[in-house]
Formats: sequence, C-alpha cells, structure tokens
Amino acid sequence: ITEDRASGAQFIDGSLKIDNNKSQYLQRTFSTGNQKTYTFSVWLKRGFDFANFQAILTTLSSDGTSNTGAWISTADEWYYFFGGSNFYSNAKVRDTGWYHVVYRLDTTIASPDSDRLRVYVNGNLMSWNTSTSQAYPTLNETDLLNSAASHSIGRRDSSNQHHFDGSMSQFYFIDGQSLGPEEFGYT
Repeated sequence: ITEDRASGAQFIDGSLKIDNNKSQYLQRTFSTGNQKTYTFSVWLKRGFDFANFQAILTTLSSDGTSNTGAWISTADEWYYFFGGSNFYSNAKVRDTGWYHVVYRLDTTIASPDSDRLRVYVNGNLMSWNTSTSQAYPTLNETDLLNSAASHSIGRRDSSNQHHFDGSMSQFYFIDGQSLGPEEFGYT
C-alpha cells in the first residue's frame, strides 16, 4: 500500500496545462441555468507568471458591455468580479503548488449577506479585503455566469486577455446548488 493510499490522499492527475504565452483556453456556451445559485470547483496549480491577472472562469455579456468571473489578481489575491463589484481576498496566492478552489454563490440567502458569495481555498473559507472589495451581492441578484453566453476557462471572455498560466484539473460547474468544499472529496 502506498503512502497516499494509506492517508486517503489523492494525486491530482489528468490535469490540463495552460500556457499563457500560447493563448490557450477552453470555451463553452452554456444553456441558461440558475444565475442566482451555483458552485464551481477546480484544482489549479499556478505557473511562474506573477505579473498578470490570470483568469480561471469568465464570461462576457452578449452586448459586450460587462463581464464576470474569477481570477488571480496581479497582487496575488483570489479575485471575483460580480455584478459590477470587485472582491479581493485577504489571502495571497504565491505558492506554485496545487490549490483546491471552490466558488459558491447563492444570492437567495437573506441573511447574512456575506454567505451569498463564498470562496474556499484548500477547504478554508476566504475573507474579503474590505478596503478593496465592494458590498456583497444583493438579495436575488443574478450573475452572468451560467447564462446563455460564451464561458472561458483560462482566459478573460472573448477579449483574449488575462490567460491563466499553469495547470487545472477536475473542473466542476454545479447548476442550482451551493456546495461546500467537502462535496468535492479530498482537500
């Protein structure tokens, strides 16, 4: 029995290498889903580009006037843009090892408003930097993610900017459910 099997750990194999110098990404147009409640989970490993915004999952409105999604900022913060508001985490992303990241949105939660948008990194709930972040999403606010629009993994929408540099694996998008990291196995 190997050490990882004895501990219950898993290897993050089968990952997709995304090279920002080659402008690589994945793209899909969703059918319209629940834009108030969804979860996405991904294992990711950064490359060595620490100078640029790096997109994880983004989408652009059909008229091209607004976008939304998840990035790693140029200040090495977990970053989420939702409904015209910027959310920057207090935690830094400076390691080039594997991270398990879960973005959890549920704008139908009446109170507390901080539960409407939650991000977990390696099983830990991230706090938002209140000096740079805006108010939480409003009650029943809708998002562009999970709309009938083009979604990109590894780049910023159709502007072909902010390419991710590194590896991603086990990317899951769950429509209509707000799930915690424990739903995605070992962290």
